[in-house]
Amino acid sequence: MQKIYPLGKIWALAAIGMALLSACETKQQEQTLESVLTAYEKAIRWSQWDMAVEFLGSDNEGEDFPTPLDLDRLRLFRVTSYEVRSATPSSDGLEFRQAVEIRMFNKSQAVERVLRDRQEWRYDADRKSWFLFSRSEEHTSELQSPCNLVCRLLLEK
Repeated sequence: MQKIYPLGKIWALAAIGMALLSACETKQQEQTLESVLTAYEKAIRWSQWDMAVEFLGSDNEGEDFPTPLDLDRLRLFRVTSYEVRSATPSSDGLEFRQAVEIRMFNKSQAVERVLRDRQEWRYDADRKSWFLFSRSEEHTSELQSPCNLVCRLLLEK
C-alpha cells in the first residue's frame, strides 16, 4: 500500500533540502574565498606579479590586463608588508571587501611607498572562484586607473 504524504510536508522537505544545498554552497564559497585571499596575499607579498594577475577580474570585456612592460615595471618594487586593515562580506555572500595596506620598496629610488588598496572580491558562480575588482590609492594621491590592482601598483618612477 502506497503512503500518501500531504503536499505541505513535501514542500517543507523540499525547502529544507534547498536550504541544506544552499548552506553547502555558501560554505564552499567561504572556503574558496579564504583560499583565494591567502594565495593572492602570498603572490603580492612575494612580488609574484605574474601570479597576481590570475586573480584579477574585469567589468569590461576586452579590458587589457597588465602588459609585459607593466609587469617589468612592477619588478622594480619589492613588497615589504601586506596588512589587512578591515574586511566586510556582503549580505548575499557574493562579494567581499577588504582594506589592505601594502608597503612597497622602489628598488631604483630606494624609497618605500604606502598603497591603500580597497579590494572588492566577487564570486563567479560559473568558474566557482573569486576575482578581484579594486581601487587603490597611494599614500599621497589617488591612483584612479580603471584597469586593476596590478596596473595601479605601477607607482611613479
